[in-house]
Amino acid sequence: MNILVLCLSPGKGGLELYAHRSTEITEELGHQCITVYSPDSTVFKASDASNKNRAFPLKIFFHLLPLYAAFKLARIINANNIDVIHFHWSKDFNLAVFAKLFSSHNVKLIYTRHMAITRYKNDFYHNFLYHQLDRFIVITKQLRKEANRFLPLPESRIKLLYHGVNKPGSKTPDCDKFKSTDISGDCLHVAIFSRIEEGKGQHLLVEAVHALKIRNKEIHVTVIGHVMDKTYYQNLQASINKYQLDTQFHFYPFIESASSYMSCFDVIALTTHAETFGLVLIEAMQAGVAVIGSNAGGVPEIINDKLTGLLFEPGNVESLTKKIEYYYDNPDSRKEIAAHGQKFVNVNFSEEQHKKSLNEILETRTRDK
Repeated sequence: MNILVLCLSPGKGGLELYAHRSTEITEELGHQCITVYSPDSTVFKASDASNKNRAFPLKIFFHLLPLYAAFKLARIINANNIDVIHFHWSKDFNLAVFAKLFSSHNVKLIYTRHMAITRYKNDFYHNFLYHQLDRFIVITKQLRKEANRFLPLPESRIKLLYHGVNKPGSKTPDCDKFKSTDISGDCLHVAIFSRIEEGKGQHLLVEAVHALKIRNKEIHVTVIGHVMDKTYYQNLQASINKYQLDTQFHFYPFIESASSYMSCFDVIALTTHAETFGLVLIEAMQAGVAVIGSNAGGVPEIINDKLTGLLFEPGNVESLTKKIEYYYDNPDSRKEIAAHGQKFVNVNFSEEQHKKSLNEILETRTRDK
């Protein structure tokens, strides 16, 4: 089959990384795959620069009615005999639909939804868009509930597909880059891999580490990710300075292959108020690292509290502080939880199972009503 992966998002988060990974998975499954991406994308440009015959930048100027871009995309579809358009960004929905309609091919349309659905989409325009959709892929059971509630789609077209993760390689990661002379042996080293913006909740960790410092418990936090909100970052630094935590917080920019470095830390935290899925958690669990996540969104489908990880109440500093303190006070329990988490991920979130299920969705030609 000939698959076109569409993602015009210029971001560098989980959505964009998975969209790019889906091109690799599609090719590993034996299909021919091309990508259409934003010229502003750092995720796609870096890896597809040497594959110009199979990767096409596309600029869009008017997202609400992208007719010119849709004509250009339709020409790409026709020239490459595309069977399936697989898109990931909600802003690409109408572009994909119009390109399908303008194309001379009978193209199947598949949308993988990565974000929560919070409102009804049953107006005339959305009914038109969703009527053109062949499969709507959701990445959590919670998202499937939201899709059934809010979208004008028959349940048969909504498919659950958890993300998958590969087992970590045998190569020992270079952890020296994250070590500091200020870190003592009697401390807990927590890492958070995410963009630096208020919604990601790094400020909660600052407050929690301050509370534990008062209790003479040393927590070091490594924050890895792009600064998306400079004002928020400045406020973080101001709080760190105010609480005299400068030697306990360590900031690094976004790194490629983040999962290969997760075993450098004692705990991986996800402090978002309500994460749709939480890929970073299953990557950390796969690496044998204990995790903490907020008790909202898709995270409770991954973390069974005190069995495969720890859950804290979203936005609640006291709750987060208690969970970090539990790992600090109970190192043996932390290791046991990490081991249970690793087994859970191996069974439920394997890359092989993900590939198999995705292939079944791609190759299903019937359109359920």
